[in-house]
Amino acid sequence: MSPLPGRRLAPHLFQALLIGLALPILAGAGEDENWQRLLSMPREQRAILAEKVREFDRLERPEKAAIRTLDEKLATLPTSEQANYRAVLRRYHLWLQTLSDDERTQLAKAATPKEKLALITKLREQQGKDVDQGPTYLLFQLADLRGRSPFEVAQMLRFWFTLPPAEQAEIEKLGIRDRMKRLIELSRQAKIGPIQQLSPKDEAETAKQLEKRLQAKGWLRNQLNRDSEKQAIDRRRLVNNYYFVANPPKSVTSTNLLRFETAMPSWIRSTFDHLAPEEARRRLTILYRLIYPAGKEIPASGPGPGPGPVAPAAKPGKPPVTTPTPSTGPPI
Repeated sequence: MSPLPGRRLAPHLFQALLIGLALPILAGAGEDENWQRLLSMPREQRAILAEKVREFDRLERPEKAAIRTLDEKLATLPTSEQANYRAVLRRYHLWLQTLSDDERTQLAKAATPKEKLALITKLREQQGKDVDQGPTYLLFQLADLRGRSPFEVAQMLRFWFTLPPAEQAEIEKLGIRDRMKRLIELSRQAKIGPIQQLSPKDEAETAKQLEKRLQAKGWLRNQLNRDSEKQAIDRRRLVNNYYFVANPPKSVTSTNLLRFETAMPSWIRSTFDHLAPEEARRRLTILYRLIYPAGKEIPASGPGPGPGPVAPAAKPGKPPVTTPTPSTGPPI
């Protein structure tokens, strides 16, 4: 089975397909269990899911059937292979957003998978000649709008690192709903402070910087300019993500970054699986520096009791001319 759908599934349908792929935990569960899982999601994530469901409902019947068929085929694969195919689909969907309308039309008209792959190879080669793109396309750094912001994940990790190994092991065994419920209960008992976020002023300044970027056009600009609740959430996530592109954190040694990643719970580590090595390293560095700001480093023995509050983000500065190059070192 090819990771790329056949010609009957147009490129724009990938966004709707990701409704099911982004939340595989709901598959095969009962109505009550799914309802509880939905209630356990952050409000922002529920709003995003609701918008995706509405997009799916607007599709024609043959398009819905094609998506369901592909999802059913994925469900028959071993778990490890499912993760690989979902990662490919996710990265392909994000890559489609970097294309012009004409290029997407050409791709949709490709008669066979072989012709489609040949065109994809050609388009990728053309994009690779753009020296201003950097090692990772800007859209790949900004457009992954699922889940939690870097600030939220850093807060979660900071608390996770304070838990004794036995309690971590107990939580690891729980399902996603019970796991998050348990973490929330424990963090409230520990009186963990509020999540660090960009101030309204910093958010506004960073949004202006993003709008000025030559690459911030088309799909990205639409997300910045729309006014619906869901688009406002996407806009905030884009701005948060771009802040760390415009203000890259201080580099981290490969040894410390590996030590940090190893200490993460498996269900957070797995969110980096679909990323290219340099992009995974960049995002890991962001989380690392939110917890261990410049001047502090993870102990050689690994994270112990919490290293203190998440450090406030530095004031946004003038964005670099090109996407920052990640620190050198072996891929994570």
